[in-house]
Amino acid sequence: MSESEKEYYWSLIIEPGWVQAGVWSLEDEVVRVMSTSNALAWETEENLVEAVDAALSSAITDFPVDAKEPQKTVFGVPPSWVSEGQIEKKYLGYLKEICSRLSLSPGGFVVLPEAIAHSIKINEGSPLTGVVIGLGESVIDVTLFRLGNLVGTVNVGRSVSVVDDVVEGLTRFNTGEHIPSRFLLYDGKEGELEEIGQQLLLADWQSGLGQNLKFLHEPKMEIIKVQEKVVAVCAAGASEMGEVKGVSMTNEKNSSVLTASEDEAEEPNVVSDDEGLSAEEVGFVVGGDVRETEQEIEMVPKQSKFKITAGGINWRNLIPIRSRRNLPKMKLPGMARGKIPMLIAGGAILSVVILIGAWWYLPKATVRIFVSPKQLTESVFVSFDEGVSSPDYEAFVLPAETISVSVTGSGNRSATGSRLVGEKAKGEVTIRNGTSSEIELSSDIVMVGPNDLEFVVLEEATVGAAVSPSSPGTLTVTAMARDIGDEYNLAKGETMEVGNYPKSEVDAVVESDFTGGDSRETVAISESDLAKLEDEVTEKLFSEGEAELTAKAGSGVEMVQEAIRKEVTKRDFSGEAGDEANSVSLELTMDVVGLVVSRDILVSLAKNMFGDQVPEGFTLLDGQINTDFVFEGEGDGIWDFDVTFEANLLPEVNPDEVISKVAGKYPLRAQEYLTTIPGFSRAEIKVKPQLPGKLGIIPWLTKHINIEVVADKSGE
Repeated sequence: MSESEKEYYWSLIIEPGWVQAGVWSLEDEVVRVMSTSNALAWETEENLVEAVDAALSSAITDFPVDAKEPQKTVFGVPPSWVSEGQIEKKYLGYLKEICSRLSLSPGGFVVLPEAIAHSIKINEGSPLTGVVIGLGESVIDVTLFRLGNLVGTVNVGRSVSVVDDVVEGLTRFNTGEHIPSRFLLYDGKEGELEEIGQQLLLADWQSGLGQNLKFLHEPKMEIIKVQEKVVAVCAAGASEMGEVKGVSMTNEKNSSVLTASEDEAEEPNVVSDDEGLSAEEVGFVVGGDVRETEQEIEMVPKQSKFKITAGGINWRNLIPIRSRRNLPKMKLPGMARGKIPMLIAGGAILSVVILIGAWWYLPKATVRIFVSPKQLTESVFVSFDEGVSSPDYEAFVLPAETISVSVTGSGNRSATGSRLVGEKAKGEVTIRNGTSSEIELSSDIVMVGPNDLEFVVLEEATVGAAVSPSSPGTLTVTAMARDIGDEYNLAKGETMEVGNYPKSEVDAVVESDFTGGDSRETVAISESDLAKLEDEVTEKLFSEGEAELTAKAGSGVEMVQEAIRKEVTKRDFSGEAGDEANSVSLELTMDVVGLVVSRDILVSLAKNMFGDQVPEGFTLLDGQINTDFVFEGEGDGIWDFDVTFEANLLPEVNPDEVISKVAGKYPLRAQEYLTTIPGFSRAEIKVKPQLPGKLGIIPWLTKHINIEVVADKSGE
């Protein structure tokens, strides 16, 4: 099959904070993933559309020139976006905006844990029994599968301990059965999975955690790479189209994703006790003198790096040391026995020094303190003048500037109107003149037949006078119906009135049948179609123009939204109202003009107005001043507004003092101190890496502690 004949599809994964895209096709029951993008960050809905656009562009970079660009899209979404089998209204709005702005055709969605389970079944040939854990910045999704069947998903708010969060999620299932020992981890960008995987692996699952949780074996961890997620969504989408027996990557860079050799597929995740370790592997010298070998003695085997397998990460050799029982008991030569204790002691001391150094220097903490602000509000009449260069705060006249952009776009809409079309009946009539003088008939004279049907003569005619009352003057002419329709098809012999002449003096008789008349109703463009299409294109272009204005304005200025106006400079419809057509298109060009004013000038005016209203113990920060504009009028480059300034005053917090008080404390103890800060509402403390038990304190090094003070808007 040539590239031009293949049909390609998009896969688009959207998670809180991250997006990723892939391009794939289904050929001979094999999902062929052509390429995938990297994970790109987003924050707001507008950022989301831009991030998706960038991800799609990245994924299609190496797209064949002669191939048809994909349109249909399969979305991969986190479980927290789905309720009762449907995407929640808020997130559905995100997808609709993406499809509308980027001209994508939605083909369906799949929940990420279910897509991962499905891809594992394709790859390994057996259904998944395990726990899929999705790690978000604020939420952890825990999904349980048994023999490929979805038991359920729970969402847990993320705390400082991921282990506790996973335990809480598993406890909520409350099935009474053993929890599968296979854990699969994924997140938006694979940024912290290795660290969290080790925390979960080192946890005491058999006794200390979750008294209601039962495990047959210590859990094993696998990491689902970001590329594997895309492949999983591609496979899930393809399975809706037909049978899928395998997945391949046409991109050499990703060719190993979801493709494991037979040897790798059979390799266990953890080295079992039965396999044993040779004395040489752990560094002992057997059958010789330690002094006669150049091999360096190592009492603990080197831990291997993570190994990528079809299912993710093989955590081989990263099991706790206590699990390595039954090491071979070797009888060492006499001369080696005296040095072994010294090596053990030296290694132990060095390990302790390294661990203490890592515990002291590596952790970093962010303490975000939410405080309840006090609000001040002032309103004033302000004139923004394009003709001045400096502000007059006393007269409330501020310099401003208008900027404009030109945007062009098009749209299409199905026609909803109707129109009657058809042919007019045509035939011959004989005009009889019973008067004593000839008559002149114009080419548009109207003749009225049965049922008041009107006909017109097609040429000028002169009808001679009557020879006698019984012998009128006659003339045969061609006539046509005035309108379309088969009711104008008249039979020979029918009579008609001619113009304003009395029928007793002048009439017309159908000489030959009137035929050819018919009518039918067709789809046509209506006035409503034109109006709605123009509204749609105008709204779309206005939104694009606003975005371009904001980008053109740059930083340090505020766009006065209430002053933005638009002017259509070109409007070109493909048809007019009443035209017979199935659809109508429009090409529109629009100028979008906006008013910008310096943010510093607005802040200075606000501070002048609030003056000494700031109470003791509070501070007014530039970033905590908001403005609201109500348009009053405009003329000669002067814009008048009622401007309302709202200031959120934050309590004064000395970051250095806070750092000195929380350094070296457990997060809960630090929280106790933070509650004494004036205006304190709540706090978030994040320490990375997260150490277990009593090691998990805020760093002693003050330079590794970052303090953020923000207004708490959770109650608004």
